[in-house]
Amino acid sequence: MSNGMDALFYLQSGNLPDVIICDVEMPVLNGFDFIRRIRESGYFDEVLLIMLSGKEESADKIKCFEMGADDYVLKPFNPRELIARIKRRLESREIYIQNR
Repeated sequence: MSNGMDALFYLQSGNLPDVIICDVEMPVLNGFDFIRRIRESGYFDEVLLIMLSGKEESADKIKCFEMGADDYVLKPFNPRELIARIKRRLESREIYIQNR
């Protein structure tokens, strides 16, 4: 997607991914507003949401987590690390769902 609003429209069109990787700084709809919009809907609660950012400030990380992000990865990042984080989070989520 080219911006946060395009991603939101994509999701609202019935597309339900397992994982969303989203930049905090996006045009049209920033990452914070994107988190708020998808998490408040309730429909995307089970979707893993990983935020990317070049900002290392603790306040931004905390804000993302408080708003419902599952992880926060600093840029630049190692793609293998990102894949490992995704796999681990998906495995944990699967175990949680099975045990509910």
